[in-house]
Order: sequence, then structure tokens, then C-alpha cells
Amino acid sequence: MENLKERILERYDVKTDSGLGFLVFHKKNTDKQTTILPGDGEVFISLVNIPVEEQKQENIPKFIQEGKGIMVHRWDLYELFTDYPEDQLYSMFYGYDKRTHLYLQAIEKNIGLIEHKIGYKEEKFDILKQYRMFANLTGSGMVDIGKVDNKKYVAQFSYRTDIDDYCIERIYFDHLPTEKNIQTAILIDNIKTYFILHPGSFKFACWECGREVHWLDVVDVKDLFKKFERLKERYCGC
Repeated sequence: MENLKERILERYDVKTDSGLGFLVFHKKNTDKQTTILPGDGEVFISLVNIPVEEQKQENIPKFIQEGKGIMVHRWDLYELFTDYPEDQLYSMFYGYDKRTHLYLQAIEKNIGLIEHKIGYKEEKFDILKQYRMFANLTGSGMVDIGKVDNKKYVAQFSYRTDIDDYCIERIYFDHLPTEKNIQTAILIDNIKTYFILHPGSFKFACWECGREVHWLDVVDVKDLFKKFERLKERYCGC
């Protein structure tokens, strides 16, 4: 990692902004700078000058192979270039704490969840199973299940988001998913979105007894959906 840091610093001055503390990469001897926002996934960092006409997403694998750039996880960059405590990083990246992160990761592993994507791209596959789970779906009107390679299955469905717009959700698993697997994957995505929109709310003061409680410690509730409902209600179950 130190070698990676040295390679980056040969080309960029790296600092944090004075507002939210995000990483800022300033290309040396130019006025060009890029803010690296916290979040999942990797970013491409060029290590040499690349002509503007070649700066296209589809060229990135070639640039990496030629040694003109690298892909780095955003988390790794923040660890390399800041001295933020781990708890602060989890808060910046996800809006929750490490305990919540590990808990959700464990559930994802338990249901065999690989990734969850939302957009316009559609997977092509032979339908192995269909679930009637939601009303007003477009396409087949069902959640279509298929195998996309030797180790990955997808649950795919689409719905209208506006008069002339739609969305396709693709949820990937390491096995043929059950309806419960799919429901849990969607719930996890909703929980993550909630924390991004309400950072720091993983702990709350119960509206009834006033006790501060972590959302995973609500009383007599083991079900993830019920824990999430208690969190939104700010009720510990006292």
C-alpha cells in the first residue's frame, strides 16, 4: 500500500477539503482537481497524461494493462491519505457503525447475496423460475430467476418510475434464490439507503423510555424487518 501511495503522490497532491473532509486529488502543475467521495466501489486514477479523446470508460482496462492507471477502492484511498478513525470512516461511507456493517455483511453472506444493481441494463438468460412478488411490474410482471454464469444467479424485475421511464433491478446470488432471499436482499438495500439519508441514526433515544439504544439491541426482536421498523419508530421495545 505504501508503494501505491508513493505512485499516486508522484502525480497528485492529496488533501482533504475543509468542509466535509472528503479527499481531493490535485494534479500537480495544473488547476485540475477531483474530489473522491466516500462510497462502495473503485475509482480509476491515471498515472500518466491520457489524451482527452481517449478518456473513455471502455478504455480503462487497456490503460490498467499498459500501466497508465490503477483502480483503487475508495475505502483504501481514505485509509492511505487520512488519519480518520475507523468509526469515522464507517460513518462517512455508510452512515452507520462497524457493528452494523458486519451484521449486514453476515446476513448478505447467509443468503448468498453477491451484489444488487439498479439501472437500465437487462441481463439475458433462460428463465429457471418466476416469483409473483410485487404488483405493477413491467416486462413479464414477475421476478425472473436465471443463471448468468457457472457461479452466479440473478433475480431480475422491472417497474415504471415515471410516464416515460422505468427501472430494472438485478440481484445476484451464489445459488438459485428463494423469495425470502430476494425480500431480504431488497430489505438490506432499503436499510443501507435509510442510513445514508439518516447518518448516525443507528443509535437513538427511545421515544417512550428515553434510553439510548443501538438499533441491533432493540428488545425481543430478532427479525431484520422488525428491527428496522423499531429503528424508524425510535422505539426500543421497553
